[in-house]
Amino acid sequence: MPLPNKSGAVVRIMANVESYLKLGYRVHLHIINKSKIDISKLYSEFKNDRLHIKHINEDIVDNRSIINKVLRAETYHLFSWVLDILDDKRAKFRDIVIKNKKHFPGAIHHFEYLHIASIIIGLKGNFIWSNHDLASKRLIIVSKLGYKKKTLMEEVLIYFKYTLTKMIEYHTINSAKLVFTASSTECDHYKKIGGEKVKLLPYYFPKSPNQIEKKYILNNKIIKMLHLGSLDAKLPYLSLHNIINYICPLIKSSDLSLFELNVVGNFSKIKDYPLIEKACDKYKNIRLLGYVEDLESIWRESDVLLVASDIEIGIRTKIIESIRFKVPVLSMSEAAKGIKKLVNNENILLADDFEEFLNYIVKIYSRDIDLKKIADNAYRTVGSFYSKENNLK
Repeated sequence: MPLPNKSGAVVRIMANVESYLKLGYRVHLHIINKSKIDISKLYSEFKNDRLHIKHINEDIVDNRSIINKVLRAETYHLFSWVLDILDDKRAKFRDIVIKNKKHFPGAIHHFEYLHIASIIIGLKGNFIWSNHDLASKRLIIVSKLGYKKKTLMEEVLIYFKYTLTKMIEYHTINSAKLVFTASSTECDHYKKIGGEKVKLLPYYFPKSPNQIEKKYILNNKIIKMLHLGSLDAKLPYLSLHNIINYICPLIKSSDLSLFELNVVGNFSKIKDYPLIEKACDKYKNIRLLGYVEDLESIWRESDVLLVASDIEIGIRTKIIESIRFKVPVLSMSEAAKGIKKLVNNENILLADDFEEFLNYIVKIYSRDIDLKKIADNAYRTVGSFYSKENNLK
């Protein structure tokens, strides 16, 4: 069950669906209404009578009063009961899983996000949680972003949320049969809780590497750089903020015409981001494209992905996804931590600081770096490690 109104997991969900179908499973994909999953694309992509899509009304809530919830609670797991009281949708989602288990006793239930996966706490079944970040650590890091000093009450609330999230992670892992992680960072951490049920199985490539061909004919061509991620989320916004604040001002004005930066991702709160608006007015080579449904066309048009976040969480799946589409990656070293098989200047470009990041950008638009070689090496080494053919086993 994808998280409501989130598009970040769509690629992974599509890939997981294809993988289960290839393994011979019948797939019942529960999609919450208003989710940004293209249903018609799912059907046209797979054309399989073993795929069944079921819609869930996003507005379903438990309208009972807190007193009623307490009095009528099922106390099979005290912590899960507490979470039901805090979240007015959680119990309804869990009811769907319980109903499924009755109709399909041996079925696998696969979840992408902790918020939804936590409904398995206290239940018994074949549950899989695909995770791509340390949720509790991410909460702390994101809470520290920004320049406004936190009040004591805000600090207490952050600590409460952090402690609660750590407890949710712990109980979700203990209730799952398998936990798949996006990198060795999460894998090593969660193994302390779940042991061998935690697997480094970070990504299913939707197609075989041999099916993707990308041409790099860069002579007399403007280099197309890509920045990917919703600007409504703090970590992708931080990445773009760093490019605008620390990279663009140091590039010669005469060189700006040699490349363009396409910024792809939601920016519904753009009115709150004067920095980005001013940057787009100042740097005409920055293009805000917003949410793009057909990301595959964006990947095919892009020459390099830029990841300028200096935080080790939040963007790693985008790096792997870029490699899958044979788009080389220039990233801050911290943002790529935990991804296996990465070797700087061989299959990725890693910068330890913004000065080094800038130097790489200059080399890229000056044609001093063989982007095709970086992309091909990444696909051969990183791609083979993360490939669906390997991970299906």
